[in-house]
Amino acid sequence: EGAFLLMGLAGCSLYFYTENTALTHTLAANVSIIVAAAPIFTAILAHFAGEERFSRRTLLGFLIAFTGVILVVFNGAFVLKLDPRGDLLALGAAACWAVYSVLLRRMGGQHDPLLVTRRTLFWGTVTAVPIVLLEGAPFPAAPLATPAIAGNLLFLGLIGSGLCYVLWNRTVRLLGVVSANNFIYLIPFVTIVAAALFLEEAISPIAILGAALITAGVVVTQRETPLFRRPAGCRSH
Repeated sequence: EGAFLLMGLAGCSLYFYTENTALTHTLAANVSIIVAAAPIFTAILAHFAGEERFSRRTLLGFLIAFTGVILVVFNGAFVLKLDPRGDLLALGAAACWAVYSVLLRRMGGQHDPLLVTRRTLFWGTVTAVPIVLLEGAPFPAAPLATPAIAGNLLFLGLIGSGLCYVLWNRTVRLLGVVSANNFIYLIPFVTIVAAALFLEEAISPIAILGAALITAGVVVTQRETPLFRRPAGCRSH
């Protein structure tokens, strides 16, 4: 249960709090790019935790895909504005996701994905309460009853959190934590496609190039080659 508590804290309450708070202090592009570094943090942490080996392909795929993420996020309009507070919070969100992913790799092999999701979201809700109280911001309940806001919350709760966490937990169980996290690089690409379809936002040629690089990076990382090979003739004891 302690592991589920840590997963709820790292993968739910702290992750969303740091990411959403970062958006109030720095550009959304900065947050998108920094959080997109979560897969490489996960790969490094998984290596040192003894879960999965780090590989040359993981590093190469990260460099290719991360370059694509930058091109997609800026979408042909490059704006650089650094804010230490917001950027550090986004970095904290990426680190939280790495911790959650490695814990999920360990727990997911022992328990059903639905059970893991249920316990994680339960502890995520419990650990979010102190954050809300410490923040001390107004929390009006009346807007929650409006159809638009209630519908949005239902979608985020049932689909964006419940269903997606179950699918993600199942994916990690089938592919491993490093391979599963590599698909996070596709999020900015899916976002600009959705924005083009629903918000009529233009997709620049630079973003298309970035999408190609993201796809190439994900493909590269799916074929793992150990980075640290044991010398020939060396035996483990």
